[in-house]
Amino acid sequence: LGWAIGLQKVVVLWELKKDQQAVAQLDHLERHHSKSDLLNFMRAMTFARAQKDRIAVDLYLQIPANSQYFLKARQHAVSLLRKNGDRPHAIKALQAVLKSIFNNTTLFILAADLYSQEGLHKKAVELMELAISNDIHDSNLLFFRGVYEEKAGEHSKCIATMKKVLLLNPMHSKAMNYLGYLLSLIHI
Repeated sequence: LGWAIGLQKVVVLWELKKDQQAVAQLDHLERHHSKSDLLNFMRAMTFARAQKDRIAVDLYLQIPANSQYFLKARQHAVSLLRKNGDRPHAIKALQAVLKSIFNNTTLFILAADLYSQEGLHKKAVELMELAISNDIHDSNLLFFRGVYEEKAGEHSKCIATMKKVLLLNPMHSKAMNYLGYLLSLIHI
């Protein structure tokens, strides 16, 4: 009962914006109970809330791959690294995840976006190909592949991809708009 109440106390302290006390409560829980990935995850969240991003990132990255909090922790770490303009470390933080887990669409899109922001558009296309190979019916994955194809200068491939998106999902408004934009460029 002490463990559960202690965690609830942390959440209440967050709501009251008393992050230092929340950290102290998490420390107390760790001293009196076993160290856990949940405590590390909550501690990282607390530091992120307090704008101590570097500490939060370090804590998120300590959560092991076999933890149920691993994916969410990596997503948070990558988001903080991106927010602080550290895209190379954000990409590095995602690479290990992407090699071992092929069913998390959000992480693939996030990683492809990071590659694209670094000017590595072909690498972003390759990453989206890998994601699509795991879910060939996801029109959003296909749409993002098309976007990165266009950014890589492969306009005809992008047009073909957007047409495939619309075959899968005729109401995909972003694909309709993107295709219209590309076709208008060709005819100008």
